[in-house]
Amino acid sequence: MSILAGQQRVGKREGRTDMDKWRSGGLAVRNGTVEDLDAIARLERDSFAEDQVSPRSLAHFLRAAHKPVIVAVMDGEVAGYALLSLRKDSRAVRVDSIAVDPRFARRGAGSALLQACEKYARSHTCFPTEPRRRAADLRG
Repeated sequence: MSILAGQQRVGKREGRTDMDKWRSGGLAVRNGTVEDLDAIARLERDSFAEDQVSPRSLAHFLRAAHKPVIVAVMDGEVAGYALLSLRKDSRAVRVDSIAVDPRFARRGAGSALLQACEKYARSHTCFPTEPRRRAADLRG
């Protein structure tokens, strides 16, 4: 099942969400895929001096249903990502890592990622919790 299932398509006038407005403005938020691994690993490495998620772990998370990865795409490139944890015995979603490429800062990517995290949490009847790690340039 898609992390962001239930979004309205761009072009429909009724029920458009803020996410659709961002998508129509050149920013798309979608599920991360294994094809995004290199870009996400680069962002992780460039954003965090310590406590980095390894490329091997990122590859695992991109395949795991309980560790969803959301990406923001601008100009055909991964502009940012968020890695979430969904615990089996809890109703909480934790943002384990979130980063925005500085080239795309102040263009809405960070806000779109946070909104997508909240939407994911609500759709799984969970409650978003505080990020465990510092966020890299969320001024987007």
